[in-house]
Amino acid sequence: MKKNKYKHAVLKKNNGDTQVSWIPAEFAVEGRYLKLKENDKWVDGWQVITAYPALVDGTFIHERERDYKNHRKATDI
Repeated sequence: MKKNKYKHAVLKKNNGDTQVSWIPAEFAVEGRYLKLKENDKWVDGWQVITAYPALVDGTFIHERERDYKNHRKATDI
């Protein structure tokens, strides 16, 4: 697995939707517009509102994602 660095960012879509995501550090520039993958389709119009300064290794993020999925499966949510 690639060891990219990621930043936590607040993203806002043109229609007002917001989300918080881990995005590759090179794209985490406040004011920048991004395309995000939604339901196997690339969707334009997400703006980086806030990009937090901490850098996190991609391996760590992937491991925490699995923890979350395993917890949901175990608790039947």
